[in-house]
Amino acid sequence: MLREPWPEEKPYWKTAWKGGVQSLFFIARPVQTPLYVHIVGEVASRYGYPIADIGMYIQPIEHNRAAHVEFNFFYDPEDAAEKAVIGASTAKQRRP
Repeated sequence: MLREPWPEEKPYWKTAWKGGVQSLFFIARPVQTPLYVHIVGEVASRYGYPIADIGMYIQPIEHNRAAHVEFNFFYDPEDAAEKAVIGASTAKQRRP
């Protein structure tokens, strides 16, 4: 349980590594998670994002009938090239 607010002088844990993060999260069936890991890896490499830099979290929920699936794409907000990769990959994946 969080007993105190996050310290203002300490960076949020997701932004501590590179300074910025774009998260993709959703609920899926646990049996489908390997497929999503594969798809995210393919899309990331298509846009030049290093697969080794992708954060991934999979949490079974509802007695393993579902899973919270989360992918984190870390980037340096001061680096125009890294921002462009994140912006290009997320813009093309959005639905109108």
